[in-house]
Order: sequence, then structure tokens, then C-alpha cells
Amino acid sequence: MTHDRAADNEQLYRYEITAALNAVVHACHVIVTEHSHRGFWTPKTSTEPTPTHQDLIEAARRDVLNRLQMVIH
Repeated sequence: MTHDRAADNEQLYRYEITAALNAVVHACHVIVTEHSHRGFWTPKTSTEPTPTHQDLIEAARRDVLNRLQMVIH
């Protein structure tokens, strides 16, 4: 019985990629859960009582993208 090392390596790469993507999806779920109130986005880092769209965009970058970047690295 011969062992196909290339096929094994390919399967290992698939597992590694799947695990990485699952970690990112899980992090997104956690972030959304932490930053949502009844289905609405509530930024944690915004100091404005009624944030503008620009405030929301900046808060999303801080709250979501920075955290995802940490998960990815």
C-alpha cells in the first residue's frame, strides 16, 4: 500500500485553512454579540450620545477590525 504524501499535505492545508476561517467567523460572532443591543449596532468606543455615521465607521474600525486583525495574526 503506497502512501500519497501530496494528498495528505493537501488535506492538512485544508484543515489549517478551515480552522483559521472558523476562528475569524467565531470572532465576528463574538464581536457582534458584544456590540449589539436588540439587533442594533452599539459601538463601545464611541463617546458621542448620538454618533454620526462617521463616528460609527471609526468605532467599527476600532472595535471590529482591530480585534479581527489580532485573531488573524
